[in-house]
Amino acid sequence: MPGDSGGWPADVLEAVRHFGQGDIIEGVRFAYFGAIVGGPPLEYPPEQQPSNASPEGRRELAILEYETVIDEGLEPKDGLEGLAVITSQTCDVHEEGTPLQPWIQVSPLRGLPATFAGRTLPAFLYPVKPPDLPDGIWAIDLRIEVPVEKTVLIGQKVRSAFRGEDEVIAFGDALGLRRDRAALATTLTSAVGSTLRQRRRNKDSFRKALRDEVYRVTLNIDEGSRQLPTSVRLHIVTHGPPTERVKKAFGDWWDEASVLCATKGIKLLPNAYHDRSHTDLSEYDRWIKLDLG
Repeated sequence: MPGDSGGWPADVLEAVRHFGQGDIIEGVRFAYFGAIVGGPPLEYPPEQQPSNASPEGRRELAILEYETVIDEGLEPKDGLEGLAVITSQTCDVHEEGTPLQPWIQVSPLRGLPATFAGRTLPAFLYPVKPPDLPDGIWAIDLRIEVPVEKTVLIGQKVRSAFRGEDEVIAFGDALGLRRDRAALATTLTSAVGSTLRQRRRNKDSFRKALRDEVYRVTLNIDEGSRQLPTSVRLHIVTHGPPTERVKKAFGDWWDEASVLCATKGIKLLPNAYHDRSHTDLSEYDRWIKLDLG
């Protein structure tokens, strides 16, 4: 981008019109200031962690490159090297009117090893099935996000990480929730958030009820604060009138979670259920939106 106010190159203005949030670009190098060579790991046993500590116990820090390693079956070829997904809002990419933003934000798109097949991914890995890439286990690593100048879009092939607008919208919602996560007491996170996610992973009936009927799962701190809660309630907002299936799914969760909450000094009040079309917005805006991943 030019350093003065004399206008932006026409080829840049033309290129940005074709890209938006969720689109894939290639040739991006991710760097960070740190000590873990190869990028923050997805997983490894403690005994395999790199050791580069000085005699004083300090790690040597440097500008390091995050390696977007892809599965052995997806070797870097045919434009698969340095893949990234645009996380900036589409309106910030296009910039109708006078353009003032020279950068877009991107996160790495990784092809995961076959050992990840059928597993529940960590919350920071957003699974995708890009229609224009080879079959594989693909995920966007949301732990790292870097700005790249919009000139990188010139000459790029237009392709999306998603198969339709609904998936793009869901990705935008997930990014918003990730940035809007409430800072809650660890005791509350483990007793409520973690048990809900475990039930989603392990209980097929809960997962189906959540998928088919639930618009949003929220939490209200009835007494205390977010860091020192003493009384809380789960509010389940459904697409229509709450059904017995939803009430049973979350009622079974409450039976387990209320006991766990009590051991942590938190009273879990009975669940509340709301039809999305008849919800008091002033109340809804006050509730904490939970991301069940």
